[in-house]
Amino acid sequence: MENHENYTIDEFVLNPSFQAYVLETNAIDKDLWDNYFMRYPEQVDNREKASEIIRLLANAKIEESATKEHDYLRFINSIDRGNRFMEAFKPLLPSGYSNMMKIAVAVVLLITISGFAGFFISNHLINARLVGICKTEVGKGQKSKVMLPDGTEVWLNSESTLTYATDYGKSTRDVKLIGEAYFKVHKDKGHQFIVHITDVELKVFGTEFNVKSYSDENTIETTLVTGSLSIQKNSAKGKTTPLFLKPKQRAVIYKTEQATVLAEEETSPSVDHKVVTHSGAPKAPGIKSENIYLYSEADLTSQIAWKDQKLIFKNETFKSLAHMLERWYDVKIVFESTKVEQYRFRGIFENETIEQALSAMRYTSPFDYTLDHRTIYIKARPEKK
Repeated sequence: MENHENYTIDEFVLNPSFQAYVLETNAIDKDLWDNYFMRYPEQVDNREKASEIIRLLANAKIEESATKEHDYLRFINSIDRGNRFMEAFKPLLPSGYSNMMKIAVAVVLLITISGFAGFFISNHLINARLVGICKTEVGKGQKSKVMLPDGTEVWLNSESTLTYATDYGKSTRDVKLIGEAYFKVHKDKGHQFIVHITDVELKVFGTEFNVKSYSDENTIETTLVTGSLSIQKNSAKGKTTPLFLKPKQRAVIYKTEQATVLAEEETSPSVDHKVVTHSGAPKAPGIKSENIYLYSEADLTSQIAWKDQKLIFKNETFKSLAHMLERWYDVKIVFESTKVEQYRFRGIFENETIEQALSAMRYTSPFDYTLDHRTIYIKARPEKK
């Protein structure tokens, strides 16, 4: 299901996943739409109206008719049912229609439904039972590898979710990602592979790339390892012009504007140059959320090492590194000193425990920590007198 906050009634009615939700054909769609309506309670009214239409359609009975007289009698006997359809379809009719016109349209709808309900049910409602959602969720401290039906391999980092329809590959190959994943896409020129991330679309064929988009981080990052892909941002103004990446390039989208360019981005020796995708935007300083920023990387190790069970960090602040450690070790880190948050670190963690990792970091920076169950409290080390 797309991240769509403004579904109309007819969009709900024609959505196979929503049909399955209303008809309670599988638990996956139920969980999916329950979560949707929790996020968008303003859509509940549309949900109820669309649900009524779907139930009426599902309960419509198709009779065999041999004569026109039989058809006419069946139509006359359906007038009362037509009133119920009228009430159900009323929200779909333009407000300017007169009552007589609304009734006429409702009768046309009824005749259409009576004649073609079998087609509708077989092509939408029955398909709803067959087309569901496949979802893989990875918790904190865990990682997973998923093999898609076409042979595409996906590595999922901690606290990530990958979803795709069970009819994946029939027309397109669409997946939705929350969190971080490394994709090794199976080549198939006949079927576009598309990754949906919040308001961003990545379109590829046969390619290896890494994507990171966590809700609690300010950036969406795409790093291309081999092949080619395009990245396109959706906004209220429409879609941006697709930006095509080359191997060893990293595209960054900032969710909020920033007054100055991040210091680590400017000073990192692995960054060769930076390009702003829109010529009218300032190159430096300043970050604009409507732009896509492109970096050329000499070394991609730190971006993709996680899939090989290695956590590599270069010139990261302790505050930024804490987010990685929380996901990596399934812990919560609480800073008791703002000064400590700004300490910077470089290093590689592979098989270390969280306590071993923190002990190693203490050799280079003055801080202490205490561990209470799965919560770690970080504070500045008292200065020696």
